[in-house]
Amino acid sequence: MFKRLLLTGVAAAGFILASQKISAISFDLNLETYLGWSDARVAIREYNEKKLQLLEEQKAENFTSPLCFDQSPRKTSSNLAVLLIDMQDGFLENISPKEKQVEISYQEDVLDFCDKNNIPVYVLEYAGQGNTTSTLRTKYQQLGSTRKLIKSHDDGFMKQTLPNSCAILVLKEFC
Repeated sequence: MFKRLLLTGVAAAGFILASQKISAISFDLNLETYLGWSDARVAIREYNEKKLQLLEEQKAENFTSPLCFDQSPRKTSSNLAVLLIDMQDGFLENISPKEKQVEISYQEDVLDFCDKNNIPVYVLEYAGQGNTTSTLRTKYQQLGSTRKLIKSHDDGFMKQTLPNSCAILVLKEFC
């Protein structure tokens, strides 16, 4: 069973990278931690692991860099998985070329981190939006443990559907 799940990728009009302790089976944590930002970016609050309290909110930009977990590998463990979300060309066409390159670069760093630490990667794609962008597709296909998940509708990680989303149901099956 995975105790932690890193969510990374572009979700609708924004970028999402989240790291939180969750149970892939019970989802007993407060889903109110998912925040909608005015610029359509999505972020998540980090838990203070010792006190199990939410830390102060940070700007959404702080969540775009994978360095938040890459600099402290002691936090990672054998029960960690990464979910790469909606990094398809159809989603990426709505952002500037400069931002697109920056976000793809971040995702490459995440996948490199997974490769070095033998962390399984689940690639979530929205049906009808094409494949994951070729740079990332080439990279994740070289990883040892990767599964591709196709969602039929845009329910990704809405607060009300998170516990029943297709990605989580598939993760439950493999845990």
